[in-house]
Amino acid sequence: MNKLKYLLLLVTLFIINGCDKEGITDSDLNSYRKNFSASFSNDGSKIAYSHIIKEIPHGRGAEITSEIFTVNINGSNAKQMTASLVHSYKPLFSPNGSYIFYHLEKDDNIDIYRMNADGSNQIKLMNNSSSDIIYDISKGGSKILFYSNAELYTMDSDGNNLLQLTNNNEFKETAEFSPDDSKIVFSYGTKIYIMDVDGNNVQELMQENEHGYYPNFSPDGSKIVYVDFNQNWDIYIMDNNGENKIKLTNNNNTDFSPIFLPDGNKILFYSDRDSNVELYIMNTDGSEQKRLTYNEGYDEFPVLSPDGSKIAYHSEHNGNWDIYIMNVDGSNNINLTGNNF
Repeated sequence: MNKLKYLLLLVTLFIINGCDKEGITDSDLNSYRKNFSASFSNDGSKIAYSHIIKEIPHGRGAEITSEIFTVNINGSNAKQMTASLVHSYKPLFSPNGSYIFYHLEKDDNIDIYRMNADGSNQIKLMNNSSSDIIYDISKGGSKILFYSNAELYTMDSDGNNLLQLTNNNEFKETAEFSPDDSKIVFSYGTKIYIMDVDGNNVQELMQENEHGYYPNFSPDGSKIVYVDFNQNWDIYIMDNNGENKIKLTNNNNTDFSPIFLPDGNKILFYSDRDSNVELYIMNTDGSEQKRLTYNEGYDEFPVLSPDGSKIAYHSEHNGNWDIYIMNVDGSNNINLTGNNF
């Protein structure tokens, strides 16, 4: 397994389980992100992220304490928002900027919390014995799409009106709302599916011999970009009904995590094609593939500002993980978190 594929597996476990306290050795602690899970505010002026406060190794694992912070996009005014003294992570701004949703792991259970954008009024939205992971927030901001106990659910942004969408007891890698909030695209097993927002009218988008993972809607909802694995990971695009599938990348390396820019004309992704994990951008037909970052460590998990002018991402430099921001053309690369701790 090459380093990127190992990292993808580790990050999936990290997102779903917080940190695997039994499966990570003491020597792996330096590879944990010190700062991770970036999310832009609705106006693009701030980044919310998680910062690991403390790592206490024990046996084959570690106890992790992390908290939610915000910082201005110029790196100023870093502010701690939570003081949970446990593992608070993966913050997401609401579309209107009023709230920050996040996860809190305690006693091996992950719960969804919400707080005001200034850090006040921190409340738990769900009370159950299963771990709950946010996958998306509706564009209108009224619904939360989340994963729990092998199924997809929605609930109101205040935790009310819980609705179970799936009932097949299968792990769902990703799921997201369509731009108009009428559909949900998701993947499980080796296939991609689309359904109505209430869970009805489920349609498989892949043919019998086709596979797909990690789908992402285009801004107008007409296209879906995704990845497939056949000797290596490549990026594909298709219509939202599963027609007209086109392979956009074709090399012997890993191209992963494609997302559309807000204008719908380009796709951002990361790849190890140049012997290191870097960020790239290309046209939606696969042309003009351009490398954006040139760093010694991994550059990955990019998120876009609402207007598409900025990219925030995680990068490993000097043994630490920090949140960086740059212009969408790769210029003006700034470390937002390296000087805050």
